[in-house]
Amino acid sequence: MAIEPAFDSKQMEPSTAGSHARYLEPVLEELDTMDLPVQGEIPAELDGSYVRNGPNAQFPRPDGWQYPYDGDGMLHVVTFAQSRARYRNRWVLTEDLVAERQVGRSLHSGTFDTHPPGLTDPDAVGPKNWSNTNVVTHAGKLLSLWEGGAPYELNWRFGTVGEHTFDGTLPGAMCAHPKADPVWDELLWFRVSPEPPYLVYGVVSPRGQVSRTTPIDLPRPVYMHDFAVTDQHVVFFDSPAVIDPAASTTGAPTVQWEPQHGTRIGVMSRDGEHDHVRWFPVESRFAMHFMNAYNDGDAIVVDYIHRPSFEIDTAAGIEQMPRLHRSVIELGRGIVSDEMLDPTPVDMPRIDDRRAGLRYRYGYLAAVTNGDGRPNGVGFDTLMRYDLRTNAAVTHRFDDGVIVGEPQFVPRKDSLTEGDGWIMAFTYDVVHDRSELVILDADDLAARPVATVQLPQRVPAGLHGTWSPRTS
Repeated sequence: MAIEPAFDSKQMEPSTAGSHARYLEPVLEELDTMDLPVQGEIPAELDGSYVRNGPNAQFPRPDGWQYPYDGDGMLHVVTFAQSRARYRNRWVLTEDLVAERQVGRSLHSGTFDTHPPGLTDPDAVGPKNWSNTNVVTHAGKLLSLWEGGAPYELNWRFGTVGEHTFDGTLPGAMCAHPKADPVWDELLWFRVSPEPPYLVYGVVSPRGQVSRTTPIDLPRPVYMHDFAVTDQHVVFFDSPAVIDPAASTTGAPTVQWEPQHGTRIGVMSRDGEHDHVRWFPVESRFAMHFMNAYNDGDAIVVDYIHRPSFEIDTAAGIEQMPRLHRSVIELGRGIVSDEMLDPTPVDMPRIDDRRAGLRYRYGYLAAVTNGDGRPNGVGFDTLMRYDLRTNAAVTHRFDDGVIVGEPQFVPRKDSLTEGDGWIMAFTYDVVHDRSELVILDADDLAARPVATVQLPQRVPAGLHGTWSPRTS
């Protein structure tokens, strides 16, 4: 359950939603297409797969679905070898989706509407594990993630193996944005719950088993989608996006913004012997995504995507759209400062993952640079590289009517230099109703694409992904 791209998230029916409905519609076929047409030349060093997850509902619901929260997970995969490209897309076959296939209809409500009036089937139940938000690799496993349930393991042909609980050591759900530590090879995660404990922090060891869980005391259940991690600390933004456990019986929204409770930032040591959380009250804000964080002396630097509130309906206007901010938490003085780094509306932040939790220079974001704030009303029209050292931004603006998704950094083989590699992203051309995968030089983002891979079908609006290099 995540507010990801800057789309109007009101329910959209294909026949009435206008020219952009196709971008939000699910696709119905699973394809496997070799030797895709390419403009330019795929770098010979690219040897692996770009895997992106996103919602793709298989069965309709009487009152429609709400993007981007709802829809069965679907992987869209482009695999590279010897300067050639192959496309595959596969549903994540969760237990819930398998049960729906057996009866031939939807049996679940949506993520944020747990008691929808249009779903009257007596067999219907509440929200399911959509497994539609992210995909990560750790301890030799490829995992599909959604924060309302356990991960699903995938095989290396991108089929579903089954629910993955790390050899039975995962007690409940896992967030959709765990952090892979590049130094210690740990996978750090959290989960939120409408029942106490409202927040739990955990660590998966390099061997793929949960080695630590820590309940964190919160005064109320709140919605968190992401968190920040350094090589020494974990950081949580406790914002007043309050979860209503009774929503399923009253029909009220599952999450309510209650600013009277205030916002605070919690800092906890990654040292397993110290579970104390230190809280810092700050001005009201909501952080959907974090770009990176690192320690700087006795301070913690946190770069994140700032929203003034938990706002589901992005039609509220450009002033409500998210921006890149930096918070500096001075542990010695006990104060927090916050500044906007760039006024451009942005989201979907990524970095060179080899610098996760460490001091870094470059961040990559999907951005909106059209004068009215959103190209033709929905989506991102630009990819941005932000230089944290110089505060300079380099942008790659796409043609009018082209919407771009999350940027994925892929390092150049055998290079240890941060930012030496490529940026990949899926695009959708509204006018021509077609999708492509664009490959840009990460060090020359404004230049023409190194290669553009033409895809055999439309790739719907999606969420997060990963680069999986070939290992054998």
